[in-house]
Amino acid sequence: MSNIRLNKTRGSYALIVATFLPLFVLGVSVTAASPQEYSLPIPEGVLPPLIPNDNPVTQAKVELGQKLYFDPRLSVDDTVSCATCHAPDKGFSDGLKTSKGVGGKTGERDDSPLREGGD
Repeated sequence: MSNIRLNKTRGSYALIVATFLPLFVLGVSVTAASPQEYSLPIPEGVLPPLIPNDNPVTQAKVELGQKLYFDPRLSVDDTVSCATCHAPDKGFSDGLKTSKGVGGKTGERDDSPLREGGD
């Protein structure tokens, strides 16, 4: 039963990251030229994000993505946010060989640095 709960939790976490990470990543580097236009500085070697014409990046979306990315309430016990393991100041990684998660438990693998919107 705990294995089922763990798999469900991992799946939920992955869905949250995949959904909101692109908004956060854009928010870290977005410079607003006007309410409708953004200049997205893209680091060398990184593919530009695909932004649909019918769903443009807005300041409100960027702010929501940032709030969710740093919100520990999305974890099982309200203690770990996406940024806990995927720290923006550490290249969206935590720099550890194996990540520590909920309850300070050491994981079985390292965190993957988040690149190109959460791959």
